[in-house]
Amino acid sequence: MVNTKTFSYLTFLILFGLSPLGAESFSLSQKIYESKNLPFQSHMGKEKYSNYVVVDIPFLPISELYKELVSFLQVDLKNRGEAHITVITPLEYEDILKDKISVQELHQLAKEDSIQKSSFKVICLGKGTLKDVSPKSKPHKSTYYLVVESEDLLRFRRKVESLFVKRGGEKGAFDAEHFFAHITLGFTHRDLHENEGIIKDKHSCYADLNMVL
Repeated sequence: MVNTKTFSYLTFLILFGLSPLGAESFSLSQKIYESKNLPFQSHMGKEKYSNYVVVDIPFLPISELYKELVSFLQVDLKNRGEAHITVITPLEYEDILKDKISVQELHQLAKEDSIQKSSFKVICLGKGTLKDVSPKSKPHKSTYYLVVESEDLLRFRRKVESLFVKRGGEKGAFDAEHFFAHITLGFTHRDLHENEGIIKDKHSCYADLNMVL
């Protein structure tokens, strides 16, 4: 039996377009899933932390959601003018994988696995906030992103982990399951990361998303 108070609350949310998470629900075009039509781009460089693997995402759906979010927040957010899901981070490659897998091999594996065609599911609009503890009470730093889940991308990371261990890499040094897939929308000052305590998973959901054509 449905609790009357719960039913009334959900009815209110539906009528007024609000998310059960407490913020307005936002619209996201299903064209975000047309990433399969984009070419795979390699990211290889000589500088430290310039090697990584990403899946590029169509930018127009992200741009439209970005504008809607900025209008709702009434805050200027910075963005990169492009969208992607990072599959192997610069830190993971430089600090862990580099000694056992060349960057050329890594990108060849990504091409062979057709990771640009990987399926993924957008879970919610996420938010991460870094509170400023300075006495000047500066505004908190915030970042907004789409929380994503993808078994295809996890499968690729598991292949990388297997090759790394097979070649003598320390087991557990690269953890394929330690993966918080997301698509960055924008940020107030700069993007925020895991080493600052920002975990971009479903527990960081800020608002629901309505998928539209």
